[in-house]
This record gives sequence, structure tokens and C-alpha cells, in this order.
Amino acid sequence: MFYHGTIDDKLRFGDVVKGYISAIPKLSKPFDHANIEIQIPQFSVVLDPCCEIGKGKILLSPLEEVSPELFDIPYVAKDMTLLNNKGQAKDFFHPVVWNNLSNEEKTEALVAIPEYGHRAFFVYEGNPLFPVYTVNRPFKYNEVTDPNTHLPKYEVVKQPTEYTTSHRMISFKTIYRVNCNLIVTPRQTTDKAILGSIILQLSKKTRQLLRRKMAYYFARPPP
Repeated sequence: MFYHGTIDDKLRFGDVVKGYISAIPKLSKPFDHANIEIQIPQFSVVLDPCCEIGKGKILLSPLEEVSPELFDIPYVAKDMTLLNNKGQAKDFFHPVVWNNLSNEEKTEALVAIPEYGHRAFFVYEGNPLFPVYTVNRPFKYNEVTDPNTHLPKYEVVKQPTEYTTSHRMISFKTIYRVNCNLIVTPRQTTDKAILGSIILQLSKKTRQLLRRKMAYYFARPPP
């Protein structure tokens, strides 16, 4: 079960919420004048740890439509939530990128220990509360075996394909802060307005998946 069947009386890590604006400063260079782009995401996701929520501040990330390029990857096109788990490196490569790898790089990817693919993304399973949208891709990628190297490769077929989904995704690169005096700690009574902003809550299992992938993203050492 991806989502919890009911909504608690507290804000929790991973909650889908609505009604929170974002302000994005845009500047041409450091110390230059900035323009502020105000957005009102249809949905956002709470990214504070449960025990850190409060003191009039909250961290959010917009819940957006899945990036169209991800539908080119056969492994995840059948189930986008596979991005939330570790898997074989090959399965997360875009087919064009995979075809351009050297034979040595392909061999390394095939024997590598399971890792997260597209590390900055976490996919939220489709839900009746999310509007359905379509994604159109011009090509189809079929996995075959190269007769010379015996390594997998992808054939590119010009075959327009339409995907209909209500899946959404967040990026750990788009986290923003909102100040609101009604955001209180879990030990305090949550205001009705805040409770009314909660659309969905994750199951414990899914929340743990989000916690692990987010921790991995921020804890990776540099190359």
C-alpha cells in the first residue's frame, strides 16, 4: 500500500499538501538584483523529518508530473515507482545513453551492486486525487542482444507512444521553505487549516522508502 488509508491529526514527512506557495529568486549572477518568481504548486510534499516539523517553518518540494524522458526507459515505464528502490544500474539508463557507453562501461554496469537510479527523484503513485495527464514519446526502445559483444543494447524504433498516468514526482533539488505560524510541533494540537491542507499521507513502508532515498541523495560522498 503506497498511501495510508486515513489522515492523521499531525503533519508528517512525505505528506502531500496543497495551498503552499513557493518563491524562487532568479538572478543573472551573484550579488546581482534578483527577480522573484511566485508559484502556487497544485500539490507539494513535506520534507521535514516528522520530529523536526514546527516552529513556524516547513520544508516542501513541488509534486510535479513525471519527466517525459523517464518513459523512454523500458524498465521504469512499466512502473515508475521502481525509481524509489535500488536496482541494476543498466535498468535506469536512458537507452540512448546506454547505447553510447563503451563495452567496458556496460560490463561494469551489469555487475555493479544495486544502486538508486535518477537519485534526485522520488515518484508518487497515481491517485484519484491527482489529475490524469498524457505523455507522448516519439520513439520506442526495444532491448536486444548485440551479436558481436553479447551485451544488451537498444533498437530505436520511430513509434509514437502515448502514456496516460496520474503518477507524480518530487525532486530533492527543488526543496523550498515556507514560514507559517500555524506550523507547530507534533506535541501541539495541529490547527484545522493545516489539517485541511493535507491531501494524502504515505504508508509507513513508503515513507521509509522516501527517507532512505533522500538520505542517500544527500549523504553521497563526492567522486
